[in-house]
Amino acid sequence: MSLRKNQKNIKIFIENNVNLLKIWKVGIFMNREEIGMFIATLRKEKKLTQEELAERLGVTNKTISRWETGKYMPDLSLLSELSKELGVTINDLLNGERIDKDELEEKTEENIVETINYAQIIIKKSNRKLLIVISSCILFAIGLFGIFDYIYFSPGIYYEGDVSKWEDSFPNHSAYELGLNSGGMPVFKDPNKALKQAKVDYSDAIKEISKKFKLLPLTKYTYKQYGMYGWQVASDNEMINEQGRKLSQFLDIYENSF
Repeated sequence: MSLRKNQKNIKIFIENNVNLLKIWKVGIFMNREEIGMFIATLRKEKKLTQEELAERLGVTNKTISRWETGKYMPDLSLLSELSKELGVTINDLLNGERIDKDELEEKTEENIVETINYAQIIIKKSNRKLLIVISSCILFAIGLFGIFDYIYFSPGIYYEGDVSKWEDSFPNHSAYELGLNSGGMPVFKDPNKALKQAKVDYSDAIKEISKKFKLLPLTKYTYKQYGMYGWQVASDNEMINEQGRKLSQFLDIYENSF
């Protein structure tokens, strides 16, 4: 099976596993209070207010407050970006503390054991066969999520070439530096950096699209819907409409960059 086919299979699993997302949101994996306090501590270390962190992640400050008090867990789609903003790994977040490299394997095993224990409690109260399947999916997803994120969203190979006809489509910023793929089409040399900058440059259009079409915040997991709807923005503000069109152009190239 080719690498590209493996990548597609991994993506389909994550996108379609609705039950897994629901289980994460109620806090099956870890102690929500510990994770919440850890998020609050890291935010303060970065000298960020709840409002500032919320703006970077495309959520509300009330959402950040709910995370930090342990009332809710962060959406699975935001774990990667949240960990980067706070300067820790996803595994650190899941554990509720920074993990030394020497302890990484041990802590990962502890996370898996805690998941198994929690699943065993639920099995006694509900349909055994169904929950055994769910538990297996959870264990598989713990390792799969990291593999998926690394493989699917690793920048693709690019080559130097004439990209002048595309450069004027984006603001003059180093994050939008372009190369060419093997087919001669433009790609971003650092797509993760490019997406982060695009969320700043096209923020008004992103807010308009999210509100109008009731979408989750723009991330590397949700970008396709924003690319589709960007062309359809019809605001009274022409600047927002233009941002929407530019955002769709950006996401066309962004999609080819992995």
